[in-house]
Amino acid sequence: MAKPGLPEIRAFAEARCRELGTTCIFADTAEADQVSTDAAGVGFRWKGKPWRINLRGAYQLENAVLGLSALEVAGFTDHSCMGIGLKNAVLPGRFQVESLRSRTVVFDVGHNPDAAESFGGALQQKFSGKKICMVTGIMKDKDIAGILAAYGKFADRLILTRPGGSAGRAAVPEELEKIFPIVTGSMGDLSHGPFGN
Repeated sequence: MAKPGLPEIRAFAEARCRELGTTCIFADTAEADQVSTDAAGVGFRWKGKPWRINLRGAYQLENAVLGLSALEVAGFTDHSCMGIGLKNAVLPGRFQVESLRSRTVVFDVGHNPDAAESFGGALQQKFSGKKICMVTGIMKDKDIAGILAAYGKFADRLILTRPGGSAGRAAVPEELEKIFPIVTGSMGDLSHGPFGN
């Protein structure tokens, strides 16, 4: 699936498919209409039929159209079964809502600025009007500034940590703390703890 603005990826995929002598098919969310995003997921029409994916975040439309397109290319034609599978799809660790000690906790393993923006939008939609306290750790090889800038837009409090078992690969909380005010223009309500260290 090629995102708009990345024609080089599309060109590469087409060239590689030609080399392999296979058909190159691109899934396109423009084929979907009547899109409605709510706190529980995304509903839409695709190829004249209604579909629903109960995974949160507007970006799930891309995932759903890609999955449905792949199934069709693979020869699956039972739209009823495809719809049931799509509706019941789960993705542990992506906007996974749990209750912990009478508090609502949302786990998300997104690891780039786009994922952070989508996560923030989904949080604000599902928990409109609620204060958001976020605990995060980020690997050194990720776009730390972009991720922290996204989190700074929606987190009322941000606790910085280092994921357990990631020594050497993860940025230490003190590094994150130095970057945060540069990308957000504010220190905000920021702290760090030993969680996972």
